Amino acid sequence: MEIAKADTPEAQRELLKAFETKQLDVVAIRMVKRLMDKRRFLGKKTRLEHLDPQPKAPPTVNPICFAHAVWSRQTWRVRIFISIALTVPVLGERSGGGYDFV
Repeated sequence: MEIAKADTPEAQRELLKAFETKQLDVVAIRMVKRLMDKRRFLGKKTRLEHLDPQPKAPPTVNPICFAHAVWSRQTWRVRIFISIALTVPVLGERSGGGYDFV
């Protein structure tokens, strides 16, 4: 049935040949026909290129947002550095509480 709905005789012939040689089943023929219809409607370009042919300008960066991002990243680094410094034993410190200067 899908083969008979093809628009051109060439498309009908090719779909029939593919179906008879068992290269395509009924579901695949529906998908191919849908693809052919899309191609005929949109052309060779993809849908996005067809609807939006103008190149977009690169996004501008808000300086306040950029400064906030830098500040957040730096405070995160400082927090990590402090947490590491508090967990690593100090050079020369003994477990008994005294100090050994080497």
